[in-house]
Amino acid sequence: MADDPTREELDLWRELEKQRLAAGKLARAAKSSQAPIEAKCLAFLKRDKKRRKTRFGYGLRIEDEKLNVSWKGEWLKTHSAEEALALAESQPTEEALYIDPPADSPAVVAKAA
Repeated sequence: MADDPTREELDLWRELEKQRLAAGKLARAAKSSQAPIEAKCLAFLKRDKKRRKTRFGYGLRIEDEKLNVSWKGEWLKTHSAEEALALAESQPTEEALYIDPPADSPAVVAKAA
């Protein structure tokens, strides 16, 4: 049939799957290598009691972010807007480190932690 996958398409899928899996391993290895640098950046900011600082052109900043919860959507179905607002205001936050590259670098903003 014309809509059936061809041998070439299946071979291509296998190659793409290999690439996808390799990219995942590479991403995990890169993140693992970044972790000690991120820890140094966080310590650097905290030592100076700063939430935002520049180091060699890199913008380092700490922002408070609300934690995401998996049950939020279901909870909202059964509660009022006032209850949702009260919950959102009482929701705990965590510190997130962001590293912004120098202005002469490609525009990439990375959430580090």
